[in-house]
Amino acid sequence: MGTRGVRWVVPFEEQPPQNGACTGYPTEWWFPERHAKGVRYRDLVVAKEICAGCHVRVECLEYAISSVEPYGIWGGLNIEARDAIARERKANGTLKLFTKVAVHEPNF
Repeated sequence: MGTRGVRWVVPFEEQPPQNGACTGYPTEWWFPERHAKGVRYRDLVVAKEICAGCHVRVECLEYAISSVEPYGIWGGLNIEARDAIARERKANGTLKLFTKVAVHEPNF
């Protein structure tokens, strides 16, 4: 049995994932704290919907939690929701609740 079809887990904690579904959309939708003027509730809802279908959502959320990112919507969650996850992890003694395999597969 070879390794064909085996997917490898890749850590993303060092930097945020690239090429997410949010690429090309207005940044203020994800960072209302930094762009208070002109940001509407509808924009936040749309941003979270975009995150929900994103292929790097889990990695994005993990990055924000592990780096204690204080601003913005990451992986579809705001700082309050991410803090709640971090507190729960600390209380349970778990490092990660989310895992997802990398998109890339090695060619063996």
